[in-house]
Amino acid sequence: MRLFGRLLGAPHDAHSTDLEILVQTNMPEPTELLRRARLRYFGTLHNCRFHAHWGLLQEDMAWMELLRDDLHWLWQQIGTSARLADPTIHFLQW
Repeated sequence: MRLFGRLLGAPHDAHSTDLEILVQTNMPEPTELLRRARLRYFGTLHNCRFHAHWGLLQEDMAWMELLRDDLHWLWQQIGTSARLADPTIHFLQW
């Protein structure tokens, strides 16, 4: 949030709330930016098919749990308009 504040050119000692900064920068929350980045990276890996190191990625349980949560978040965002089923149950559909 401090980076966003600096991008606005706000003085160092300015006291703005996170919401005020997000509205002024017209940016999503940092959590959403990280979700988007992980999902984009997963899409890149998926397009690599057999060249990606899937076994190594599956060893990183923390990253896999974040990715599962991100997919569920994405489903909540677009699930009704895209007619996709819950990714935890119907991952192949995704």
